[in-house]
Amino acid sequence: MAPIADHGSRDLSSLYPTYVPPGPRHGTLRGYAVGLLGHLFVILCWQVGLFLNVFNIMQPVPSAPQLAVALPTTAAAWYGVYLATGSSAELTAAIIGALVVLCALPHVGLRLGYTRWIHQLLVDTGDYYDRGAHTCYEFALSEALPRGIWCYHPHGMFSWFMAACHLRHTLLFERKWSPKTLPHQGLAVRLLCDSPLFRHFVVDTVRSTWPADRKGMLELLERDESIGLIPGGFHEASISTRGRHRAFIRTKKGFVKLALRYGYALYPCYVFGESDTYVNPQGLTKLRVWLAEFNVPAILPLGRWFFPPLPRRDVGLYMVVGTPLRLPQIAEPSAAQLDEHHARYIDALRALFDRNKANFGLADAQLEIM
Repeated sequence: MAPIADHGSRDLSSLYPTYVPPGPRHGTLRGYAVGLLGHLFVILCWQVGLFLNVFNIMQPVPSAPQLAVALPTTAAAWYGVYLATGSSAELTAAIIGALVVLCALPHVGLRLGYTRWIHQLLVDTGDYYDRGAHTCYEFALSEALPRGIWCYHPHGMFSWFMAACHLRHTLLFERKWSPKTLPHQGLAVRLLCDSPLFRHFVVDTVRSTWPADRKGMLELLERDESIGLIPGGFHEASISTRGRHRAFIRTKKGFVKLALRYGYALYPCYVFGESDTYVNPQGLTKLRVWLAEFNVPAILPLGRWFFPPLPRRDVGLYMVVGTPLRLPQIAEPSAAQLDEHHARYIDALRALFDRNKANFGLADAQLEIM
């Protein structure tokens, strides 16, 4: 299947009641440079914690699969630094020591007044892509919208749309719409939220990311806030690859159960172009799905040839938010009720994909529900 096509000269604002276009600097050299810097900044925040193995060891009870992956890769990374420094033990120790100090900054509460700057840097990541980042709503925003769980698909490798689309639309509308209307908080796996640099620069500083575990979700739901999450998680990341449209949702029912208990609506959202940002070689699906159960993402993201973690530019990110699927409030939903409304959500997601795919040159594309 071919990657996403350009929507051409079609005016997306005429197709959707509410439309958020790319930023004013998109298409300029400055816009690309800032977008590139934003991507490199986020990749650094992710990888330094993993490099030091703090990403896993900081957890209260790191799982065996997490340690099995983290320990050898960390040892290999340290050895690579040792070789790169010409086998200089002193220089290697200095580099690792500097990284440890950098990761310790959140613990000592260091703040340098850069909150708004980092927020804007993340929002501008959409300007990196040739066709920009767009957010399209199938409805008009209003305070009359039901509070809900906004469910994003697909996860992709690194979910770049969370900064380029989700964070941007909440930044634009945060003064106009309350957290009950728009999800000001996007949920991410706790492992990522606890990674030192990511927690400091993204979670604590920008304050738009929340741990995607039961405790974190319940805290937001008790506040009566709408939330945004990626139901497919690392399972969906494992099966994501360029040119395919996949959602890992058949066994994911926890978000539906919470929506029923709290009387929340479900907003199906699909990001056309997210899966095209990387090639992720497929195979060993059962093993990769098993590893995802332990929060180990079995992925091999291949983006730009000169730096594979950097996504490809020849795409656009088009996040389409579907009309809310209203659910009844059921304090203790039965298995049959849960299955019924979970099936309704899958149908709504598939219908959203089919209604909109032609707008982005994908008339023949099919959404694979796994």
